[in-house]
Amino acid sequence: MSVGDVDYDCLVANLSRGGVQVACDSELRIGEHVTICFVLDGLAEVIDVSAIVRWNSRGQLGLQFESLRAREAWALGQYLLKADRAA
Repeated sequence: MSVGDVDYDCLVANLSRGGVQVACDSELRIGEHVTICFVLDGLAEVIDVSAIVRWNSRGQLGLQFESLRAREAWALGQYLLKADRAA
């Protein structure tokens, strides 16, 4: 994840079509815009998307996706479908 020229290492804790929860030690404010890049297991697609911080609590951030492109939305949908089937 990055904000301007500053990069943060984060771990995805929860993922949905609308956003992502990450474990990340940062002092980002609610409403701050970030860029997040992650790879989906089992798919070759890299998701690189802008997001907005919706909450920040105890080393966890809630990020809402702002602009998934069609290809990214498809890859995310495929990943979530596979995860639902495996559950």
